[in-house]
Amino acid sequence: MIAPNSTGAGLRRSAWQESFRGRPGVLAAFVWGLAEATFFFVIPDVFLSFVALLDWPRTSKHILAAIAGALLGGALLFHWASADLPQPVLPWFVFPSSPKIYLRR
Repeated sequence: MIAPNSTGAGLRRSAWQESFRGRPGVLAAFVWGLAEATFFFVIPDVFLSFVALLDWPRTSKHILAAIAGALLGGALLFHWASADLPQPVLPWFVFPSSPKIYLRR
């Protein structure tokens, strides 16, 4: 259904759609940004586009949360890579049952 105006006034939404517009949606955007920066390969734009379709003016909070999550994930991976530890080729949290193969420095 297409919204009658840019704010979506008069449009009936389900409970889960309403939750994505508020605080749970901002948290989901943050977690998705963090996951995408570390191990998840789908960018948060998929979720952000959905939120923008629901309520365009409130999307900026979600965008900032996704950016903050991506920055935190990038900082965590930078710290992990710069630490002088033996690093497995495949991260254990992505493939927990994989054999641990370490790189020599």
